[in-house]
Amino acid sequence: MGRIFGIIQVDGKRFRTLFDSGSTNTYVTDEVAKKFKRSRLLVPRTTGIGGRRRRSVETCELTGKLEGKTIEMEAYILDEIGQDEKGRPIEILLGAHAMQKWSIVLVPKEERVDLSHYPEEFIEFSEMPPAPRRKVGR
Repeated sequence: MGRIFGIIQVDGKRFRTLFDSGSTNTYVTDEVAKKFKRSRLLVPRTTGIGGRRRRSVETCELTGKLEGKTIEMEAYILDEIGQDEKGRPIEILLGAHAMQKWSIVLVPKEERVDLSHYPEEFIEFSEMPPAPRRKVGR
């Protein structure tokens, strides 16, 4: 069993993505973030990834396709994330918050993701029926 990689497509371009349940947040390289609206952080963030400390000063709202399904999330922008075992750059690191939001399940034995629980809609609350009226005693 190894790390789980996949491809997220943005405007027809394919980006190598590491699915990392041990990381809370999502990160993208500056190259990926060029396609999105960026926001400057009020306070820069330092993160430890791949044994190195990396600094983010901006975020972007990342929107792409994973196995044909649309996913959207906030991502911290880094100059680089790191490389896979073959020396290829990791362009997106998808963290636990995004995986939870989009019901992405990791299948480590098969080194793949499972999107069978992908949400077609988000239900933020459920309207409860009115409580039955009680008769007031005489």
